[in-house]
Amino acid sequence: LAEAGQHGLKTFSIGFESVNGVAGDEFKYSDVIARRFDTDHHPIRIDTARMLPALDGAIAAMSEPMVSHDCVAFYLLSQEVAKHV
Repeated sequence: LAEAGQHGLKTFSIGFESVNGVAGDEFKYSDVIARRFDTDHHPIRIDTARMLPALDGAIAAMSEPMVSHDCVAFYLLSQEVAKHV
């Protein structure tokens, strides 16, 4: 899109707290891509304490029941993205 003339393209990445020395995000990679394509990038860190309280909202927002380890993460990401678009 950037090469086609789209400017000010907003991009987002999500990350979580590190656990036992394992990084909970891939911000270093998303930052590289954002710089390469000159996007208006927003790295969003989600505090672990927000995960369990968001479970009911994530389930209520589903169009059909699905089991996925990342449904709460995408729900919280969507809430944060909505603040920027």
